[in-house]
Amino acid sequence: MNNQYQSNETNFLSENLIVNAVLYFVLFVCFPLLTTGQSYRTAAGFRFGNEIGLSISQRIFDKKTIDLYHAPSLFTDRSTTGLVMKQHYSMLTKRLNFFGGGGLYYQMKNGLSTNDDPGYEQHSAGLALVAGIDFTIGKINIGYDMIPLYRLSGNDTGRRLSSSSAISVRYVIVPQKSKLKKWFERWN
Repeated sequence: MNNQYQSNETNFLSENLIVNAVLYFVLFVCFPLLTTGQSYRTAAGFRFGNEIGLSISQRIFDKKTIDLYHAPSLFTDRSTTGLVMKQHYSMLTKRLNFFGGGGLYYQMKNGLSTNDDPGYEQHSAGLALVAGIDFTIGKINIGYDMIPLYRLSGNDTGRRLSSSSAISVRYVIVPQKSKLKKWFERWN
């Protein structure tokens, strides 16, 4: 009789352990993978790369943002403006994610032309791809991206392909509400 009681208690403890393990797995592994890909709606700040520029990011759909960046010609003879759409994928939490996407860019060479040819291009435009990671802590978003650029028009350098990389530090102007917070607001 006593052995049967211990056996039932052991089965209960082992079943309880399995239930707890599954619960922890779902909460700490599966749930973060289902969260959205970024934790802000609007963020703006500085972009540090070959140039120091500005960057504004706006969420347009779930896990998608539009990023507008402009790097004036402070240290080089070119200013660059780009507009890219990014798809975000969460890694461990919605605050740490990687992204990929593409868009368009426009580059303007500043200063006077050293070439007397009237067909000499001072401007170039083309396609921009983007890949990188970003992390949001509190109201600060820090990101690193690489942007390969393919020139479609205006080619004063003789190269069709170039690249750019930068670190962006942005202030989160409009944060993304958490799903849990939305759920509680619905019941109030």
